[in-house]
Amino acid sequence: MAKSTPPLNGAMLRNIQPPATGREDHADGACPGLRLRVTATGRQTWLLCCRDSNGRMRSIVLGERSAQFGLNAAREHARASRMALRAGADPIKERRQKRETAERRKHADTLISLLAAYETYVVCPRQALGKARSWPESRRRIEDVFKQWQAVALEDLSSAVLQQTIDKHPSRSSAAAACRYIRPVLRWGELRGLIAVGTGAALTQPEGVNQVRHRVLTDAELRNVWQALPDLAQPYGDLFKFLMLTCCRLSEATSARWQDVDFNSALWTIPQTKQGHPHAVPLSRQVLALFAKRAKNIDPSALIFGTRTGGHLSNFDRTTKKLQRLSSTSNWHRHDMRRTSATLMANRGTPPHVVEMVLGHALVSGSDGSRLGRVAAVYNKSRYENETRTAIQALSDEIESICTHKE
Repeated sequence: MAKSTPPLNGAMLRNIQPPATGREDHADGACPGLRLRVTATGRQTWLLCCRDSNGRMRSIVLGERSAQFGLNAAREHARASRMALRAGADPIKERRQKRETAERRKHADTLISLLAAYETYVVCPRQALGKARSWPESRRRIEDVFKQWQAVALEDLSSAVLQQTIDKHPSRSSAAAACRYIRPVLRWGELRGLIAVGTGAALTQPEGVNQVRHRVLTDAELRNVWQALPDLAQPYGDLFKFLMLTCCRLSEATSARWQDVDFNSALWTIPQTKQGHPHAVPLSRQVLALFAKRAKNIDPSALIFGTRTGGHLSNFDRTTKKLQRLSSTSNWHRHDMRRTSATLMANRGTPPHVVEMVLGHALVSGSDGSRLGRVAAVYNKSRYENETRTAIQALSDEIESICTHKE
């Protein structure tokens, strides 16, 4: 008759000594298959030895013996593991897969690494060709809105998770901008198998954020804003003046470099616009005076409106709010300045097609404001240089008159 194995107890466990060499197993008679393995180094590990659903003998490591994982916990774990084995589970395979997954995620692509790769392989080549407009601002918005997901593996990111982040962000305009900016990055990653296909396409901006704006600053508001510009940190003050006097887009202004300015012909060339081609902007006397103040010992490749270290400006939300506070104005966006300047030109009698040229838009209207036909729009490639130069100088004179007027 086989001798039965006695159950392990606290006293027995306290008196167990490490073997001189190798290892020893101490079986628990109260829980079939449960063993406490003790090595010569004093390490104690709970094991379960039993057959799986295919009749194969398996030895499963349950865990290190500790105050938190004592005899009773080991017995409970052993019974649960035995039932799982007989039901077809494979704890060894599952544990190996968990280790592999953890290791893979440790070295997995994350949102921050995806942004870096996109910058290297997409943005930098575009910049070399003069085609990148506002990546620093785009990346800043993405990192701000999705900061909680920057270090998360891309395989763990879904459109649902990103969409909820967009929906819950306190600034709807920032969330909308980040949504627009991240979509091409995600599409680039999808094509390279870095993230699930469709993640970017599924993202939508906050409801109602894209409503068409009609805000135009009054003469009094424009004057207040202009007179508050010296109180802004430079070059933000000069940049806002430049936006008013040229009607250009913010991204175009922040990407402008000295090498794009021809002082002899008083022209600033935007290398790449939304229309896909360069756009020459005549410079008024006021803008040339602004440049003369800034253009001292400058590197031709340097940004006209850059940071002290030569980088792109980025703190526009904070600066705009400060400017609104200093000027006692509110409820306007930076793009509303572009609309205000365009409206000033139109109010002075500038023909619609010339206003469109100043704004850098595709030509869609004739001198009388009527919409051009398809053939006329295709064949008329004039940029109306003389007319736009006259219009921009008149705009600068008008703004100067409004903003320096003493009430």
